[in-house]
Amino acid sequence: DGLVMTDWWSVYDALRIIKSGTNLEMPHGDTLNVVTVKNLLNAGLIEKSEIDRMVTGTLQSFFELGLYDREQQDNSALGFGGWHDEVSLETSRKAMTLIKNDDGFLPLNRETTKRIVLIGENARETEPSGYGAARVEPTNPVSIMESLSEAAGNDVLIEQFDDVSSSDAKQAVRKADAVFVSVNTREREANDRDYELSTKDRGLIHATAALTDSLGVLLTVGSGVEMQSWIDKTDAVMMCWFAGNTGNKAVGEILFGDTNPSGKLPFTIAKSWDENAAYGNFLPADAEFDDIPIWGRERPIYPVAYHEGLLSGYRHFDANDQLSPLFGFGHGLSYTTFEIDPMEIHVSNPSIVDPQIQISVAVTNTGEMKGTEVVQFYIGQPVSVDGAPVRVLADFDRVDLAPGETKTLEVVLKGDDLDHFSTNTNNRGWQVAPGTYTVWVGASSQDLRHKSNFILD
Repeated sequence: DGLVMTDWWSVYDALRIIKSGTNLEMPHGDTLNVVTVKNLLNAGLIEKSEIDRMVTGTLQSFFELGLYDREQQDNSALGFGGWHDEVSLETSRKAMTLIKNDDGFLPLNRETTKRIVLIGENARETEPSGYGAARVEPTNPVSIMESLSEAAGNDVLIEQFDDVSSSDAKQAVRKADAVFVSVNTREREANDRDYELSTKDRGLIHATAALTDSLGVLLTVGSGVEMQSWIDKTDAVMMCWFAGNTGNKAVGEILFGDTNPSGKLPFTIAKSWDENAAYGNFLPADAEFDDIPIWGRERPIYPVAYHEGLLSGYRHFDANDQLSPLFGFGHGLSYTTFEIDPMEIHVSNPSIVDPQIQISVAVTNTGEMKGTEVVQFYIGQPVSVDGAPVRVLADFDRVDLAPGETKTLEVVLKGDDLDHFSTNTNNRGWQVAPGTYTVWVGASSQDLRHKSNFILD
């Protein structure tokens, strides 16, 4: 059902487009057009039935969406303000991820923290989003500096400098009770960036760290960056992400403890680029990250082999005993602590045809502040499944807990949570294998508290 549509200007070979099952090239037929298709037909490389397939899937989707039955412009969702801003802020409160917090550096205490210095242009004009199709043009953007100033109140002095080159900046950093370097990456479609922060931003972190023993780093980024070269010089690091129009209000709330951080990393952060699963495959050795125009087709095209297969992200690290990530998938700190009890597993249907597994686990807030934990459940396939990752995230659940409170989470695993894709030519497709499955529960892929087994036949 439906259609397969390309991204904009992302395909270059008409024959491969047709043979792959694609229906529609966007934004127009640079590659898949009357001339190229006729040439393929005349050469006997494609059949008319393949063109019919492409047209049928496209028209079917258009009909189901009612594109020919009504006007296609709907202005009801345009504009910012109101619920847009509320959703932006609440999303950031839940998503911003505290990944390091040594010796209780955070949250800041308004009674003892009287002078805060922000270093970096991003603190003053905080990047709201990525670029290209990810771009958000905020109508009333909130910067990290504005966020801290609002959260701090009138009794805390907030100062901001783009760098620490001036004597005033150096003196302010030395006198501050807490210093934060705010840096960002520039991320957009059709371009790739280095794994490392820019030379300028890494230099800014090192130069600031040389002036203070109370340093936090605020990262406005969309994905992981190299931190191994500078993280030991910091007390705290928080992933602020691209927070959109008003989401950066959450930065000040979290730094002062008005909001308890609960975000978790949706990827693994390796210590260096060469420890990532894609290293050696992406990009080829002769390729460079060039800042070339985002649109159009005048760009280098490199062959990229996807050799990592299923072993990407945390699966890559689980499969290699010689590697450990800097921060694991699902990692994220809180200002409180949580205890996760051993699981109770009940297999109500042990058949591979329609398996039903109920898992319950008690979670307790053992700290002194209300908080939210994201409990994660990972599944390991039976040994008979060749090439399977050590474990795969099967489910997760957020649980809000007051200090001392305990709640029991219950998850149900079914066939879609347990199956694997078989490439056996005699039995190809998604299937659930018989045998012994392993279940892990924990707070991240690197913080697994308990494991248990169940059997399907």
